[in-house]
Amino acid sequence: KSKYDRDLYLFTYSLGLAADTDVPKRIACETGGMWTQVEDAVFGGNIVSAMASYYKLFALGLGEGDNTDFVAMVEPYPDFNTGKMMITVSAPVYDRSVRPPLLLGVVGIDSFVDALEQTLGVDASSTLLLDRFIALSTARCPRRNLTGCEL
Repeated sequence: KSKYDRDLYLFTYSLGLAADTDVPKRIACETGGMWTQVEDAVFGGNIVSAMASYYKLFALGLGEGDNTDFVAMVEPYPDFNTGKMMITVSAPVYDRSVRPPLLLGVVGIDSFVDALEQTLGVDASSTLLLDRFIALSTARCPRRNLTGCEL
């Protein structure tokens, strides 16, 4: 259990046949997680496919229960082209016709902070808007209830 009273699963991997396997494997085993070795491309390995499998597994259980309306918001950051402050809001999209719900992808949107100021009627430099951003931007780990079979 973590300090947030939630189970903690660590997924570790060794990239390439020359990569260390002992430490990542031990970390996964000690936490009830999973470890795998991803072969080098020259030996037929496919890192994209291997990593996608981790994301699919990580997404199991996130589309139900306490996480049904899960949304992530990053803290404001400067836009590369304009220098104006922006935020990104994203949410996972699931096929809920199957059990457990299957992650289809993620939808996200970037917005300029001044557009939010106008919409919310609050100045970006005000503590009210800043407090809202901080509350929404604070990382919140989704609750996961996976069975050993699902892992």
